Amino acid sequence: MFNVSVYGSCVSRDIFNSRFVPDYKEHFHLVCDQQHVSLISLMSPSIDIDTENIEGVVSPFYKEVFKQDMDKSYLKKLVEMKPDWLLMDFYTDAYYGACLLHNGNYMTNKLWQYKKLNAFEQLQPIKSLSFKENTVEFINKWKKAFDSFINNLKEMSPKTKIIVNKAKFIDNLIVDGKETLLSSARKDPFSIDHINYVWNMMDDYAVRYHHAHALQFKEDDYHVKDTHPWGKFYVHYNEAYYLDVRNKLLDIMEKE
Repeated sequence: MFNVSVYGSCVSRDIFNSRFVPDYKEHFHLVCDQQHVSLISLMSPSIDIDTENIEGVVSPFYKEVFKQDMDKSYLKKLVEMKPDWLLMDFYTDAYYGACLLHNGNYMTNKLWQYKKLNAFEQLQPIKSLSFKENTVEFINKWKKAFDSFINNLKEMSPKTKIIVNKAKFIDNLIVDGKETLLSSARKDPFSIDHINYVWNMMDDYAVRYHHAHALQFKEDDYHVKDTHPWGKFYVHYNEAYYLDVRNKLLDIMEKE
């Protein structure tokens, strides 16, 4: 049994969800996780606002994500639990990025969602950092945040080993047995290739400079699932993906 923590998004967290991997508890013990918080935000000081009485038209899950984005509580959980393995993906930074506030702190750049919360009025965002507006500046800031994260992990939980999940946006959607492009239906104003380019830069940095293990991702092996529980999106894959990642994780962990 391997003690595991997850930092990233559903592409990693759902490996530890019996809805996708029915037998995951036979192999893994998920000790803590964090989803949808930018690494730049995580390594920034906590944001002192009232998060006790949050209201707004978002799900309970995203209200909790907002609280964690403010208090940066995942670091404390990680140090407390000291997992054997940390599975990371960089979806949140690659897709959303971070946002600089007037006080010099950062939060995740999910303004479209956070604006729905009454607590948003306590924040004063002044600048977004993402793949869209300022890729080079954003990547440099992300690298410094990742370096800081690794240094903290080495000091506080030195036995924890990192695995990077190199998942990516994919466009091929299967509906009633026929293949189509999800981007054609959604008409999103961004380039999937550019997002994946930025995401890959992050993956390579973690593997090359911090010697993280890597889960390789072959886009041609998977497709977007029309009936995915979380809806149709570029990182909501068919069943084979989750079982493949389980097997790849076990292969890495059992060899260590």
